[in-house]
Amino acid sequence: MGKKPRHALAALLITVALVSSATPGPAAAAPKPTESLGAVVSPQVAGDRRDFDLAVPSSAAGGSVVWVRVLLPAPASQAPSGGWPVVFLLHGTTDSTAERYVWRKFAGLFDAAASSGVVLVMPEGGKAGYYSDWNTGSKWETFHLGELPRYLKAQGFPIDFNRKALAGYSMGGFGALSYAARHPERFKAVVALSPVANPLRNPSMVLNDLRDVYSSGARYRLWGNPKTKTGAKTWKKHDPYYLAKGLRGTYLYLYAGKNGGSVESALRAQTIKLAKRLKSLGTAKLKITLRTHTSSNGTHSYKYWSAQLKSAWPGVVAALKK
Repeated sequence: MGKKPRHALAALLITVALVSSATPGPAAAAPKPTESLGAVVSPQVAGDRRDFDLAVPSSAAGGSVVWVRVLLPAPASQAPSGGWPVVFLLHGTTDSTAERYVWRKFAGLFDAAASSGVVLVMPEGGKAGYYSDWNTGSKWETFHLGELPRYLKAQGFPIDFNRKALAGYSMGGFGALSYAARHPERFKAVVALSPVANPLRNPSMVLNDLRDVYSSGARYRLWGNPKTKTGAKTWKKHDPYYLAKGLRGTYLYLYAGKNGGSVESALRAQTIKLAKRLKSLGTAKLKITLRTHTSSNGTHSYKYWSAQLKSAWPGVVAALKK
């Protein structure tokens, strides 16, 4: 996201990986960071360093590298024997190629993670990568859930990958829900802020994002044409509403603002629909601790996402430390 967040239906406006190219999904040669945090390909985890800006090699991203920021709560030497739990932060659709820095807009987040003993991993995810392995394009899910954890382990980051959570906003909220639902019981907590919670309800939102960020030809390279039988089947395989049972065993925090404009209103309707489906399935049966916040005013903006992530944080930490 640039200076203003963006989403389909409007050029206004959270993980986790991105080096976009002019073609949909694939990552191009990685740009240099807009500001230096000491970018490295082979990080030296030992010592007093806590903040890492990593160029992670990725065959899933077309043989290029994907930039990922990692923030430890303390120097690695102070980590517990099994490592710290981790939260992956997933950004939304964007005009930027350095979206891993956007999390500084979330007031108090870094201090909260440090005091809680939680690692933050902030990957890039493509300008409109939609946290998926594209039919034709980059394989973001493979990168985020496969290549990236293997890389962090190989480099010696003191992370306990048995205790992990996801948080994201807008497209990143979709990513948090979809990743958790497609990989049941791998994540202990999910925070989805103004998420694309039911893309098949409003397919034009996603399709317009792909068109606006890439080209009109990119619209069906992600999951196919939702109006066809094959395409609709692929869309459902990524749609959190249809995958709701896969969210079992999580602390699940859902937020979307009321009276927040056309985009936020559409996403709020999707969020409410997902929450209703979860309740109909039985949250107790699925062992889901559901927290839904859709009754207060809020726009599709960092101000509200920051406040909601702060509100969700204690529940995330409690889930990670069970």
